[in-house]
Amino acid sequence: MPKIVSAFRKRLFLVLIKAGWFSLCAASLVWYLYQDQEVRAGEAGIAFALAMLILTAPLGYFAWLVTALLMGAVETFLGGSLGEIATTIILWATLVSAGYFQWFVLAPALVSALWSYIRRPTH
Repeated sequence: MPKIVSAFRKRLFLVLIKAGWFSLCAASLVWYLYQDQEVRAGEAGIAFALAMLILTAPLGYFAWLVTALLMGAVETFLGGSLGEIATTIILWATLVSAGYFQWFVLAPALVSALWSYIRRPTH
């Protein structure tokens, strides 16, 4: 198989993985926002949190903590709440950004560096 076909298949595979990952993230947000207020405060909130933490782990844990602290500081400064929907969307966007960076920027760079280190000729 020519190298160009192999490179195209690899690129297509990566695009499909990214699209699938982002689709799962978007679906969890849409599903959560579609629920009634009472359900969002209970089971749906837990399911949304677990889904997002699984999709963005381990960097998502740190991103969640930093976002919560910053939103708490902003709400204190403004003297009121940002609202449940706005808070959820801000948190979701932060987690998706952290997860994307982790899985599709940082992890491939680390794997590439490790692979080139392993394959380097020894003298």
